Amino acid sequence: MGLMPYIIGLGGRAGAGKSYVSKELVEQLRSAGGNTAALRMKFVAPLKTIAKTILSISLDVKSVEELDRYVEGDLKEERLPYNINLGKESLACFVTDEFSRLAQESDEEESPRSLRLYAKLMAQKPSFATPRALMQYLGTECGRDCFGPDFWVDVAFKRYEAKVERRGVRPRYLVFDDVRFASERHGIRNYARDHGFKSLLV
Repeated sequence: MGLMPYIIGLGGRAGAGKSYVSKELVEQLRSAGGNTAALRMKFVAPLKTIAKTILSISLDVKSVEELDRYVEGDLKEERLPYNINLGKESLACFVTDEFSRLAQESDEEESPRSLRLYAKLMAQKPSFATPRALMQYLGTECGRDCFGPDFWVDVAFKRYEAKVERRGVRPRYLVFDDVRFASERHGIRNYARDHGFKSLLV
């Protein structure tokens, strides 16, 4: 009988080095067991993709490197040249469409929730001065509040299963480096229990 696979979740405050540790960990695990031995994922990966598109549209930023700085790097806390207003119809439609697609991807019932999200954006017209504030709103007010507390967890594990199906092999280690919410910790434990993994939360 083979060894049970692991789901490893790394938590901690912003700037604690979670991404660096997870990258080094996955590289070491792959060195020992091959390229398919470990897979690194983020719960917030689809959220950051949406944020990058919003920033690209709103600020007319075309450089991938500059977008990475806004979402992942040193510009995340910096005040933007002007506020981003998700109440603009074009942006509200874009955000609603993206969340509808993610809901379908994770088998969530999306239609009523998508309509509620669009109505919320148009009514509140939320405006953001920094990339971090934008991403926090997308994660909580758009994602968890409109589609349920487990929304990002469900999306992440559906994407994991799709990766496994495409590759035809399940990695021995699955590493998340952005575990911040109780729903994410519970999601890891529950998925591990139901799918034959051990879980390790650090």
